[in-house]
Amino acid sequence: MKKLKNVKLLYSTNYWDGPICGLCEYKEKYYYFNTSKDDEWDEINEGWMPREYYAYEILPWQLTYELYWHSLFITNVKGAKGKNAFEEGMKDERFKMEEDFYEKRKREYKNIDYLKNKVMGTFTFYERRIV
Repeated sequence: MKKLKNVKLLYSTNYWDGPICGLCEYKEKYYYFNTSKDDEWDEINEGWMPREYYAYEILPWQLTYELYWHSLFITNVKGAKGKNAFEEGMKDERFKMEEDFYEKRKREYKNIDYLKNKVMGTFTFYERRIV
């Protein structure tokens, strides 16, 4: 499998001590990313190993759908960052969700199984986390 370098995480749609899945950019194209395996603790260095991810091809209609829901999140959630910079927008952020946004998402959002899309490669991302 091809190892991708210089992948930019744009935003995360699921986050637990670091990004789990979301949208990323590689060579001026957008991809869906998802963790390829659970975190591992490095006993020797006493720290978390960098997370490994798969980058999946994202079809134009899927990208439009994800950007639509992300724009609703940005405009309707207090504390959400308006920039598409992952490092500035999601790390260590606590969001106060607006009830109407969550209700709309609960009623209308349809999960897309991106894991059925073509895998374009793998990459790692390290984010310093407090243990």
